[in-house]
Amino acid sequence: MRKASTEKTNQTEVLFKADIAAVSLAAAELFVTAAHASIKRSGRFTVALSGGSTPRVLYKMLAEKPFAQHVPWDKTHIFWVDERCVPVDDLSSNYGAARKDLFVRIPIPPENIHRMPGSSPPEEGARMYQEMLARFFELQEGQFPVFDLIFLGVGRDGHVASLFPGQPAVEESGQMVVH
Repeated sequence: MRKASTEKTNQTEVLFKADIAAVSLAAAELFVTAAHASIKRSGRFTVALSGGSTPRVLYKMLAEKPFAQHVPWDKTHIFWVDERCVPVDDLSSNYGAARKDLFVRIPIPPENIHRMPGSSPPEEGARMYQEMLARFFELQEGQFPVFDLIFLGVGRDGHVASLFPGQPAVEESGQMVVH
């Protein structure tokens, strides 16, 4: 399922697809379209990627023809909506999976990949990532970043972006990043 909305028209489009390949294809097409529109509008494309196993099909598609050639990677900045505090080579590292499936296969400048410091203790990594977001997006106190595109998934238990039902982090409204 893909949900896309635009501020200009206030319209929402919901697409239902038969399987993960079809969902990933629609998401890859959306990625390319959003990249070009964002770069035309602001000179850059900021996208936040989700972790887990589902987006890995999308990442592999984006690294292959025809999508890889149609994304202006030098103007694309990649962020994460969630990450685990594990080394990059750990199988549960969302950054590690994206690196393997996408980053090593595309010409994106390393400085355009804004990863959460997953090797740091959770509290420190969250603080450091929040500071990096504030610098990149030139945020004032109390402001939150606005991304051009955010990919989110929903876990079997209903969690989104590592925000699990019933946990205190779900109620957080003052911090951009929580552990």
